[in-house]
Amino acid sequence: MKYKDKPVHFVALNVDRDRSKWEVDAKMGAKAVKQWHVLDIDQFGTAYNAATIPRFLLIDAEGKFLSAQMPMPSENTFEMILRNTIGLED
Repeated sequence: MKYKDKPVHFVALNVDRDRSKWEVDAKMGAKAVKQWHVLDIDQFGTAYNAATIPRFLLIDAEGKFLSAQMPMPSENTFEMILRNTIGLED
């Protein structure tokens, strides 16, 4: 993984109401990405203004949301924002 030695973690949040489906997906997911499951999708959506998926969030080490509207990882601006946030040169 490109950022394995950097102060950044990637988390995949699954919102599937069927937890057993998530368990299968989590086992097959990338090992470098933490696999978490949202227990209450309605509460999560309200608390974090996450009405649609996929959603990409940037959260700092203290748990403060820096961006709830990150671009998709395939977009160049995603990496620019990430590198700037963790203090890496371009």
